[in-house]
Amino acid sequence: MSNMVQSYKIPESFVLENLVTFIQQRFQPAGYMISVNSVGNAVQVTLQKNIGGIHMVTGLGEQLTINFAVKETALNVFSSNQYWNDKIVAGVVGMFCCFGITWITAAIGIFKQTQLPNDVNAAIFTYISSL
Repeated sequence: MSNMVQSYKIPESFVLENLVTFIQQRFQPAGYMISVNSVGNAVQVTLQKNIGGIHMVTGLGEQLTINFAVKETALNVFSSNQYWNDKIVAGVVGMFCCFGITWITAAIGIFKQTQLPNDVNAAIFTYISSL
């Protein structure tokens, strides 16, 4: 729900593109669409899964934007842009139409969305720890 900022100590030989590749390899098999935008020594990665269509009613969509910036021996990671609209829609639909069935899927979606930043940070920590 809120933005998350993390800072990691990295070796001078750290290559940001290798971390981005690691994240892609970690999340694409789980069904995430990943887009990457690079500007100088900063990279923005967006993870998306189950966005749009029927998923707008079920509340199972997930999205997270991660901004990476390298400064000397520090990697700053800023996570934002989480996807909550579908959870709200699922709650309203459940209230008026489906007698709460979509509340269950919205609750699952809320859990998965809140776990996504933690999963990404765990992947980053795993990668940096392996250096």
